[in-house]
Formats: sequence, C-alpha cells, structure tokens
Amino acid sequence: MFEGGPDHQYRGQIYSAPFNITLPGGVIVTPTSLVGKNLILFTTSGEIVNNSLDMNACVGGIYAVNADSGKIVWSKTFPNMIMTQPIVVDGIIVVGLGNNMFVNSSFRGPGLNELVALNEQGKILWTHLTKGEAMPTPVFFDGNVITATGGGYVCSVNLMTGETVWVSQISSYVSMSSPLLVNGQVIFGGASPYDFYDINASNGHVIWNVTLNATGGLDDSSPSFYNGIVITGFTYKVNNYTLDYKEVGINFNNGEIVWCLNEGDGDVPPNLESPPATVVNGLALISSPGTPYLYAVNYSNGHVEWKVKTGPDIDNPAVGGNLLFILNQSGYLYVINLQGKVLNVVKTDVIPGPGEPMLTESGIIIWGVNGVVESIPLDKVI
Repeated sequence: MFEGGPDHQYRGQIYSAPFNITLPGGVIVTPTSLVGKNLILFTTSGEIVNNSLDMNACVGGIYAVNADSGKIVWSKTFPNMIMTQPIVVDGIIVVGLGNNMFVNSSFRGPGLNELVALNEQGKILWTHLTKGEAMPTPVFFDGNVITATGGGYVCSVNLMTGETVWVSQISSYVSMSSPLLVNGQVIFGGASPYDFYDINASNGHVIWNVTLNATGGLDDSSPSFYNGIVITGFTYKVNNYTLDYKEVGINFNNGEIVWCLNEGDGDVPPNLESPPATVVNGLALISSPGTPYLYAVNYSNGHVEWKVKTGPDIDNPAVGGNLLFILNQSGYLYVINLQGKVLNVVKTDVIPGPGEPMLTESGIIIWGVNGVVESIPLDKVI
C-alpha cells in the first residue's frame, strides 16, 4: 500500500550510491525499491518546461532507475499522469493513471483512466479501465488490487488478470487519498461530500462513513493508523486566500472523532492541501503546506508534544532510528530527532511532492515535482 503500511514508514531495502538525475516529468509521490533487482521505480506526471512542471500536459511515465548509477534501465510512458506510488506484489508492478482536472464538480479525471500492471522488465501485463482518475495509490488484499477513483466508486480487481472482483458506489470522488488497509478494511477520504469511508476489503460493503466539516483536503490526505486511531487531515475555507488547516483522530471501530488538532490559518496552496502523517513511537508527525510547523502529537488524544518550525511542507517525514527527515516546499531538508531538536538543515535542488523521502540501507533519496532526483549518502546530511 502507499508508503508501505499504516504508519507511513517506508524504507527501500536496497543500497544506493550517490547520483543526481532529472526525469522528464514531475515525481509526485514516493518511489518504490525493487528488491533483488537493485532498481528504484519512479512515476511521473506532466512535463518539465523551463525547470518547472507543466501539469496541463496529461502525460506520465514509470522509470526504473539503477540504484548504483542513476541510469534509467527501462521506462514506459502513458497518455495520462501517474500520481500513484508503484506497488509490487509477486513480481507484478501496479500503477494508476489519471489527472487532477474535472469533468464536472463531482467527477474528476478526463482522458484515459486505468490501472496498469507491468512485469519487472516493464512489459504491460494488463490494463483495467476506471471511471474517473485512478490517482490514489492502490492497495493489495487477498490476491486483489483495490483502488478508489474520481468517478465516485471503489473497485477490486484480480492482481493476475485485472478482471473486476467487486465494485462499490460511494457518494464522493477521491483525489490523492490512498486507501489504507487495516484488519481487512480499507479507509480513505473523499470530496463532494467530504466524507471519510471504511469499506470491507472482501466485498466492498461500506462499514461506516462520517461527514467532516471540510471544504478541501480530505480527499487528498492519505490516512495513517495506529492502535485503533485513524489520522487524517482536511481544510476549511476562510476566504479566497486563506484556509484553516486541521488534523483529526478517528475511532477505527465506529468513525467517531476522538480529537482535532487546529494547525492554524495559512495560504491556499496551488495543489494538495493535506499531506499524510507519519506515525512513530505513538507520535503522529503532522505537517501542512499552509502553516510553517511540523507537529508531533500524541496519537490517542491529539496533545502536541512538540513542534518545530520547518516552513510549509507538502511531504511527510521519513524515519530512520531516532531521526526524522523532511523536505520543505523550498527544498530544504531538515534532520530532526524524535525529541524535536533540529540537527541539520541542507539546501537541495528538489521541490517535493506529497510523499516522504526514501531512506535506503546507505543513503536518502529525495525527488520532486521539478523532476530532480538526488541520492545522497546519509553521512552527508546527518
């Protein structure tokens, strides 16, 4: 699933050498390491024009990059954006196609929308057309791939064939809120209406859904989970220039709100409003693109244990031992310990998207919407 699990602590189990490359499109979400092949899989959206991302170009790609050299081993391009992190199961790579444009107020994703399965050499095995964009990273469960779409439904397809297993209609469309698998259930947020959903992964039946007082962000935020509490973010429009940024803890059993963190008012960002949260040692690590702080809050009651001024962030922290690594919107990489002390700040050429940096066995890989990918030895940033 997205970032490897419910706590969003994804680690690439490979060794990576230093390299710096620029891909032809923006890297929106965390890459995936192809263990045993020494490859890193990056997905891209749009085109890079004059060092910036043109999101109006509805093209995307998947690039398999050698972790030792930074060389592209194989690539595949598609006639729509790819904003999903590749998931890999039994040698099968699955990504989703779809863009962030609207057909109407409740249907997101003109153009070719589909799930695509490839083998580890980049050959397409099957495609499955979806109604509306397939922007959220899908989740694997019991032989099937489950995705939520911009067309107001959730579907499960067979991993080996791409054939439909079940389809469940919901009232909302989903943008970047990647379904999270917990105890045979998938949870995610939607928009129009701004509902949060818990769905049975075996048959698609809605177990519960709750409406939040949101005007944005809920459909973007990929939820986290720890010990019975689901953590997700949303925004509320104050005026045309200002949003109120919030994070909530939700009881997994019944959908009741347990706590709410008010991060404060901030500017309206150009795209995603609510990044994921990382959970470590009972702390939910929460950031936003509209407020300048990284918050560490108690997962069970939302109490703020500490906060650090990092500048606005669209990604979530990566965790390595007692250290956190987060890249702010201006391209500064912050190294912070779990007690909230800033240990180092490193300027990079990367403008990040909504996913954590990838720690490997030997370094850290950062990537951005400007197409830049940097692999840096850890001893250069710690």
